[in-house]
Amino acid sequence: MAISSISITASRENEVDFTQAYYTSGLRILTLPHQSKLSDLLVPVWGIAILQLLAVSIIAALILAHIIYIMERQSHPSFTRGYLRGVWEGFWYLITIIATGEYGDKETARATRRIITIVCWLLGMVFIANFTATVTSSLTVQQLSPAINSPSDLLNGKQVVTVENTEIPNILTAYQIPFKTVPLMTDAYSLLDQHQVDAVVLTAPVLEYYAAHAGHGKATVVGPSFGNVAISMAVSTGSPLRKEIDEMIVKLNDTGVLARSMRSGLVNHIDR
Repeated sequence: MAISSISITASRENEVDFTQAYYTSGLRILTLPHQSKLSDLLVPVWGIAILQLLAVSIIAALILAHIIYIMERQSHPSFTRGYLRGVWEGFWYLITIIATGEYGDKETARATRRIITIVCWLLGMVFIANFTATVTSSLTVQQLSPAINSPSDLLNGKQVVTVENTEIPNILTAYQIPFKTVPLMTDAYSLLDQHQVDAVVLTAPVLEYYAAHAGHGKATVVGPSFGNVAISMAVSTGSPLRKEIDEMIVKLNDTGVLARSMRSGLVNHIDR
């Protein structure tokens, strides 16, 4: 008899007899940790959180620039050349305060100027701190998140590989996912490791076992399980073992032992 992550297929049924399925699984996706490109690093800058922060900051800056303009337009010659020029000068003073902590003309003897300097500088520091934190967190998430997160991502020009003579090509075809096949799982893992493909699609137990052992730290399993794969044991055609194994599987299933074993991970899936 053969015990492994053996899925039931019509072609295999012509060669061996299968016992009752002892485990029902699906397909999952194995991919490499995402490596950010320069274009990827720029994407988070245009995130919603960043745009909201910029919008609030621009509004606050305009308000403060108007306050500086109103305060200086009667006494400072740079603010007496019209409304737009005056507001622009106020905005420039605001930038100077945030950058240097000093008022535009460094004449801060008046209490109002000192208050404006303190308020503008503090608000500027808050904006810079928030902007830095938001960009950093966005870049971190972007770096850690794989470029492939679900089966639908495999439709966007990704190179997908799976193993031939299995039920997996039929499932991928049903999902309209382009793919190529290799004879062995080890061949698929090698292609992924060499960056010749973007993803490996196999049954969930096989990929999860690989990612936890030989592929630990090199590859990661992503996305939900999809498709339907029945895992069984195989015996030679006409073998009397089939009935004995079927009876044992039914007994283990009826008593709940099989379900508990699956949940607790006591059943080891053998990577062939």
